[in-house]
Amino acid sequence: MTTMRIGTFEGVGGPPPRQRPGLNRLVGAALIVLSLEATLACCFVFTTWLPTDRTLYR
Repeated sequence: MTTMRIGTFEGVGGPPPRQRPGLNRLVGAALIVLSLEATLACCFVFTTWLPTDRTLYR
């Protein structure tokens, strides 16, 4: 089943979407920073927090 949209300007012959390189770079940088924060949190948990708790409960 096909659906037709009425009143749209973009399509086969429509204008290309606007490019936003600044926004794309900002979002990419934010994703990299978040992944680095998650990596550092995991390293801290597995190297400091878990061994300390293991010795505490032993």
